[in-house]
Amino acid sequence: ATLRRALAAADRDAFRRAAHSLKSTAESLGATGLAALARELESAARAGSLDGAAARLDRLTEHYERAARALGDLRRDLTA
Repeated sequence: ATLRRALAAADRDAFRRAAHSLKSTAESLGATGLAALARELESAARAGSLDGAAARLDRLTEHYERAARALGDLRRDLTA
């Protein structure tokens, strides 16, 4: 949501910060696909361009949802 709001506002700095935070968290959790996409978005924003970011955000959302499901499954397995 933060990335989409920053993109809608064309706020590259807020977009970069949100992508950086997501990248770091995803790396910590081992969600490498999610981290790679977040890294791409962070780099693009740092370079001053948000061109194509909406399409990449759609891909990032798919990876995020996949990672969230995997973490939910792991949590259920650990508490069973």
